[in-house]
Amino acid sequence: MPIRKDQELLSRMLSTPIIEQRQAVTPMPEPPQPVALQPAQPAPRAPMPTGPSPIPPPTIVRGLYRRVGTTLALVGAAAVGSLIWYYSGIFTLSFLGTTFRDMAHLIEASPWWQVWLIPLAISAMELFLWPRRERRPGIFAIRLLLWLLMLAFDVLTTARGMLTILQTQDVVLPITPSERQWIEYGLALAIGMAFAYLPERIARWVLTDLWAIWLAPIWRWFKRLLDSRGASA
Repeated sequence: MPIRKDQELLSRMLSTPIIEQRQAVTPMPEPPQPVALQPAQPAPRAPMPTGPSPIPPPTIVRGLYRRVGTTLALVGAAAVGSLIWYYSGIFTLSFLGTTFRDMAHLIEASPWWQVWLIPLAISAMELFLWPRRERRPGIFAIRLLLWLLMLAFDVLTTARGMLTILQTQDVVLPITPSERQWIEYGLALAIGMAFAYLPERIARWVLTDLWAIWLAPIWRWFKRLLDSRGASA
C-alpha cells in the first residue's frame, strides 16, 4: 500500500503546472541594497551687506597725555571754525545793512545778541532743514527749497564780502585785468562755499570727539555708580 501512495503523489506533482509550483514556493527576501552616502552640504553663507558701510566711531584716546593733547587740538579747531562762522556772519549782516535801509536801522538799534540771531538762524536752517528722512512730498519740497535758498544766500553774501577784500589787495601778477577779475570772482565764490560748509562740519566733529573723550566715560561711570547703588539697596 505505501507504494501506491507514492505513485499517487508522484502523479499529482506531474499533473500540476510548473508556474503554479513556482508560485507556491515562498520567495526569499532580497538582501538590502547599500545606500550611497551623500556628501555634507556646506551651510549657506549670510548675504554680504550691499549698503554703505557704517560710520566708524571716534578714535579712542587712552592716557592723560593724549587726552589733553587731543582736547587742545580740538579746541583749536573749534576756534578756527568759530572765526570762520563769525566772519561769515559779519558779511551777511553787512549785506543786509547796505542793501535794505530798514534792516540797517534795525541792526543799529538792536542789541548785539539780537543781531547775531540772524546768522545763527541761517546756520540752523542749513543744518536741520536738509530733508534726509522726510517722507511727505510737500514738506520735502518746502524744506529742500528753503535749504537751497539759505545755502545760496550764505554763499553769495560771504563771496560778496570776500570779493571786496580781494579787490583791495595790490598783488602784482603777470595777467591782464580781465583775467585778474575772473580769478577774484572764483576765489571769492570758493571761499564763500567753504565758509558756508566748514563751520557746521567742524562743530559736529569737535563736539562728537569731545563727548567720546571726556563726557562719555564720565557718564558711564556715573551710570555704573547708580546701578550699583540700586542693586545694593
